[in-house]
Amino acid sequence: MKKVFIILGFISAILATVLAVTPLSNLAIIPIIVALLCGLMILYISKKQNTKTKTIQYIFLLVIISLVLTIYKGVFNTTEL
Repeated sequence: MKKVFIILGFISAILATVLAVTPLSNLAIIPIIVALLCGLMILYISKKQNTKTKTIQYIFLLVIISLVLTIYKGVFNTTEL
């Protein structure tokens, strides 16, 4: 069960990071939320089993990077009609 959340978390975090640097940065919100929820589930399972993994940190790092890029693009990019 833990490996499923790790794989899903990595895929959605990488997808969110890729979407955050493209002009479709508004669509990056959905993979950010999915990756964050998967990261929290991995954290909960790891605490329950008393194991430490670096994968949680990598998923959260990618989520933070993509969230910052999405917020930056949302604030500083102006739409021209």
